[in-house]
Amino acid sequence: MKHLCNLLLFWLSAHIIVAQGFDCDSIGIAGPLNFVTELVPSDTICNGESACIEITTENFNDIIGFQYTLVYDPEVIEIIGLSQMPGRLVGSISFNNSNDGYLATIWTNSNSTGQTILDGVSIYVICFTVIGEANNDVKFSIENNNNVYPSSEVNYLTEDGESCSSDSLLLNSSDHVSYKTCCPEFSITNVTSCEEAGILSFRNCGGSLPYQASLTDDQNIVLHTTTINSDEDVTIWDNIYQGEYTIELTDASNNTIKEIITISDNEATVLTTYYRDNDLDGYGHLVDRIESCFQPDGYVINNEDCNDDDPSINPDAIEICDGIDNNCDSSTDEGFDPMIFYYDLDDDGYGDPDNTVITCETLSNITTDNTDCDDTNPDINPGAMEILGNGIDDNCDGRDNTTSTENDYNPSHSIFPNPAYSSIQIHGRAFSKAILYNTYGQSVIETAQSTIDISILSRGLYLIHLYDEKRSLISTHRIIKL
Repeated sequence: MKHLCNLLLFWLSAHIIVAQGFDCDSIGIAGPLNFVTELVPSDTICNGESACIEITTENFNDIIGFQYTLVYDPEVIEIIGLSQMPGRLVGSISFNNSNDGYLATIWTNSNSTGQTILDGVSIYVICFTVIGEANNDVKFSIENNNNVYPSSEVNYLTEDGESCSSDSLLLNSSDHVSYKTCCPEFSITNVTSCEEAGILSFRNCGGSLPYQASLTDDQNIVLHTTTINSDEDVTIWDNIYQGEYTIELTDASNNTIKEIITISDNEATVLTTYYRDNDLDGYGHLVDRIESCFQPDGYVINNEDCNDDDPSINPDAIEICDGIDNNCDSSTDEGFDPMIFYYDLDDDGYGDPDNTVITCETLSNITTDNTDCDDTNPDINPGAMEILGNGIDDNCDGRDNTTSTENDYNPSHSIFPNPAYSSIQIHGRAFSKAILYNTYGQSVIETAQSTIDISILSRGLYLIHLYDEKRSLISTHRIIKL
């Protein structure tokens, strides 16, 4: 009881000391805090030997404090030391470990300011002794579902001096780190049985691959045979209930070992549902599952991954504005204000209604307008002047406004003389601009005068458009230059 009380006090102090604020997902984080591990002295650990794991930093930016719990198997390893690297963190790390399978860690910046550390800096060390079988997994996992030890939490100092908290904390960009204990001799290891489901499993190591394995009962009847191609494999045999059995293993060098096992009623291992973790992010597929008395490689106990093919998408991910549910909360781009924009490839200020993008930030060549009828030509858009009779909808109003072959569009003006040799005069209501076009739709004269010198023009047919001060077309005429 005293031990439990101490744990509860540790958990409460963790939540009192660490600064609290709003959810960091609402402001976005460049990358979640990631602790990268390095095994010292090597990547191989043998039974009875000691080793240490250095915890190094990645994305340690503007952090006020952190807390998390690592889970390990106390039947495989015994923790013998926890030490903080001097001069790396402002303030001391608090550890809580009783070799019961849980290691709680908490750190708070003693200056109450955000600390930034370069990537790859070692901040503390976990040392342990291997006490389990050969070929075992030495595994540390981040635990977020324990009622006694603290869940993961990282507190940041924002640019405006406020604090915010996030539960995104990773171990080797995942939720665990795992090493394999060595196998000095040909062995059968990790024998596990589940009488309730009629399942027997084991591993093997230390021989020359491949192995030939067989299972016989107490009547020397062979029940199962199989070929094993890797020391990583877990061999699973079914329809194995109460009784005495012999596992026999022969390697490629013809070395043979045997192990006699007895399976009694209701073996201790419980039949459990496990879900495939295809992207190895610690979260399982929604429906792809198996029932087993042990946890197979590549499976987890949860089914919370909404995209098991992408390790960047899971409940611990940070939501970004990309039209995807990154953190699997059944919402998309929460905390952002995504909008539909239209590409403006001809850079005339008008967007293509058939070429869209959903984004929360301003990009080049996009606009909220979607009225361009030709996004490859900057001279064609709703703000352009219509050139009558050129066969092109210049102003995107759905028509070319081609003039009649008999009558000009001239409700309030007249042109004299027409045909003309040297000049023409415009009579009628006031106008602000007159533009003459040749038969190719090219502007040849632009003026605001009512008398226009056309002596420089070649002989032929021309169109003259008259516009008011609002650049609206008010009159169109055909003239002939002699």
